Amino acid sequence: MGYYVGLDVSSTNTGVVIIDKKGKLVYSHLISPEKTLLLEDRATIIITTLSAILREYDISHICIEAPSYGSIGKVVQLAQLNGGVLYSVKTVGMPITSVPPTTLKKFATDNGRANKEAMVEALPKKVRQKFETISKKIDDLADAYHLAKYAILKDKYD
Repeated sequence: MGYYVGLDVSSTNTGVVIIDKKGKLVYSHLISPEKTLLLEDRATIIITTLSAILREYDISHICIEAPSYGSIGKVVQLAQLNGGVLYSVKTVGMPITSVPPTTLKKFATDNGRANKEAMVEALPKKVRQKFETISKKIDDLADAYHLAKYAILKDKYD
């Protein structure tokens, strides 16, 4: 039985969610390196931790949120981090799809401009409660969950 993974990559809180083909939550985790570390060191921690997690499961498909190039801020650093994650996943042969933020928001909420709160509200109640035991700030996990659900759909129609 293959599993579906959603990755919301960030240099501060990378959300990782794994669900089964019926959409049942199997695993969730926030990879949160110290913010005082250099980007390169945070990226190494994220990629190493993620690789260890993914090796534990028979992965059918991974969806990663693509960088929002229209955003202001550390877009270059996020693109570099995403590139490192994509490379590490591809080298072990796992199928991966990058999903633009507007596509993910439209999929999860029916609104391509949904805010973080709307993405959290779109979670099933039990999933939201589980995420709240991990962190008070669950928007990264919410995005990762919706990405994992998108991975099921992507796998079904590819």
